[in-house]
Amino acid sequence: MSKGRGARCKPNILDPLLVFPVGRRMHAHVFVAISNGFVSLLLLLLGLVLVFAGLELVRIVAGLVLGVVLALVFYAIGSGLGLLAALVLGFVGFIIGAVIGFALFKAGIALIGGLVLADILVKLFAPGAASGLAVLVLGIVLAAVFYVVVDYFVVAATVAAGSLLVYAGLLYWVPSILAAIVSLLLFAAGIVYGWGKMRGGRR
Repeated sequence: MSKGRGARCKPNILDPLLVFPVGRRMHAHVFVAISNGFVSLLLLLLGLVLVFAGLELVRIVAGLVLGVVLALVFYAIGSGLGLLAALVLGFVGFIIGAVIGFALFKAGIALIGGLVLADILVKLFAPGAASGLAVLVLGIVLAAVFYVVVDYFVVAATVAAGSLLVYAGLLYWVPSILAAIVSLLLFAAGIVYGWGKMRGGRR
């Protein structure tokens, strides 16, 4: 019987400590510390990526999403022509969607923002107007304005999100005041880098 019980139990270097309450707490703290440290490193890494490459990451995600959508549409269109034709058309649809989503990401964001803001303004200030036409015309005008500045807003949003993730990751390693200072400096550096990169690309 003792052999059977022993065969089911794998030895652990911390097992002798589990006999005592202090040992059980220390055993739990060790694994919690390891998991929290790993999560904090992931937060730091993701935060740095968002701070310095957030705009490119958002564009890539938009391209992949539109690519998958068009791939499914093209696959459905070609499904009546056989499996091979459907797969080829699906692949073509993915390439087209990815290129459009990446290249026209700015225009899409500007148009969505313009139409949403136009709908809000028309409902607030001209509720009796021909809402559909008014929203469309005003939305196009606002979209043209947003198109000029949308990159700056996206960079600011991704840099802010990345700085918050860095702050959350640093809390495991340093005091909160130091984490806040580092995050604010990183936010400023990310804004300068991102906006400066956009201005340099337009020359």
